[in-house]
Amino acid sequence: MIKLKTKQEIILKHFREEKSIREVAAETGISRPTVTKYVNTYKEAQENLNHTTKDKSVLIEEIVNLSRYNSTNRKSRKFTYEMKEVVLDYLKENQQKIILGQSKQQMKKIDIHEALQNQGYQISYSTLCEKINIFKERLKETFIKQKYNPGEICEFDWGKVKLIIDGKLQRLSIAVFTSAYSNYRYAIVLPKEDMTSFIHAHVNFFENTGGVFKRMDYDNLATAVKRFRGRSDRELTDDFMKMSIYYQFKSRFCNIAKGNEKGHVERSVEFVRRKAFCINDKFDNIIQVNDYLFSKVNSLNQQQLSNRKKSAKELFEEEQPFLYKTPVNYEYAETDTFRVDKYSTISVKTCHYSVPEKYNGRIVTVKIFPLKIIVYNNHEIICTHNRNYGYNEWILDINHYLLTLKKKPGSVLGSYALHQSCMAIKNLYNKYFKESPREFIDLLELIKKGEISFEKAENAILQLIKIGSFEITVDKIKMICLRKEREFIYDDKDEILKYCQHQLNILSELIPNKETLLTNGVIL
Repeated sequence: MIKLKTKQEIILKHFREEKSIREVAAETGISRPTVTKYVNTYKEAQENLNHTTKDKSVLIEEIVNLSRYNSTNRKSRKFTYEMKEVVLDYLKENQQKIILGQSKQQMKKIDIHEALQNQGYQISYSTLCEKINIFKERLKETFIKQKYNPGEICEFDWGKVKLIIDGKLQRLSIAVFTSAYSNYRYAIVLPKEDMTSFIHAHVNFFENTGGVFKRMDYDNLATAVKRFRGRSDRELTDDFMKMSIYYQFKSRFCNIAKGNEKGHVERSVEFVRRKAFCINDKFDNIIQVNDYLFSKVNSLNQQQLSNRKKSAKELFEEEQPFLYKTPVNYEYAETDTFRVDKYSTISVKTCHYSVPEKYNGRIVTVKIFPLKIIVYNNHEIICTHNRNYGYNEWILDINHYLLTLKKKPGSVLGSYALHQSCMAIKNLYNKYFKESPREFIDLLELIKKGEISFEKAENAILQLIKIGSFEITVDKIKMICLRKEREFIYDDKDEILKYCQHQLNILSELIPNKETLLTNGVIL
């Protein structure tokens, strides 16, 4: 094909310089038929341009542009019918992999080209890409914009998030709900995507909104869809059906590989995850994660939407009257029985949880929730623990071992129960009771029975230190805690208290202490 500059040269030489077609062909090196074609096309277009009254833009295009060859009817010599069938089979396999969740294992164009070459087909990579793009163009679909009514539809989806919990990097799941009308969002982080977590997320969402939408839209979740009967008919799981009956909502499931059918929440998962955790991703526990996430999502809901004049929260307040009022929170948990072992623990999902020592050797019932476990003895709650998803972890409460520790006070220091206690209890032991562990156990018993609170015990110890007490005992702590507040608060300006303290100091100097007796060789 000649260039535009060559066409200019042909036209100028023939029409301006009045050279013959033979002379123009000789000087330009272009064949005479080609020169004749450009000269005749130009002449015909000029004549038509002078006589037509219609749109002249087409004729002008013919005059100034190069001639275009009609290749629409040209048959592919390399891309044969057999090769076309092979390529279509590969593209169908790619579609099937998307349906099965293997989208990252699809064949790319370069892979299809290599496969064709291995089968003996000869075709350039660029030609193959052109043909594949044509096939994909034919498969493109048109989307219909939808109008949503208040309180009508809410969409749900799972996502993954990696956070550092207690110094360890963990891969967790984030459940996100989005209202189709108001774009109001709710999110909660859970360790897994099992049935207990799925229902727990819904219970918390309905509690947060104070109402239930008419319809919930989902992917084809294993927790909701038991099996397919044909391409579109689904058999739902019993647990999902029970929850939908309890909360009275309809459900709709997207077509296979059609996440765009719930586009609000598809975008919300990425948006919430990025906005919440792009800067802050370190937490002590999952409860702290969800407290932070709740405040962050609440802040996002208060921002004005780009395509509306109101915030998501304001729009959600408009649709709240259309929601079905929520009943009492639905409860779902795995229930199982376990025998308490010699360490007074039960092993649940590879982790050990302590129970009060008096149940050692007994069979107890356990309800397993996503974030906690509750232990029962004959329908009576005996203890509750935050759930741990580690392997062979021990979760112990020192209050479950007080009777044994009282018999073996020397074991307190090295006990795993003390090691796992909160920092306040460990500091109390290390500062005041390291040499008298039995007194420490007696104090914990008083706190457990509710006779005094931990805060009152700490304040009593500070009062004893302030008035110069040399030894901290449970009897002294109890005596101060059981008095009225005005009776034990020390006032430096009270003359009577000053005199009493002076008398006590004189008496204490008359009585030798433990160190003095040991120094004088007295055996205690």
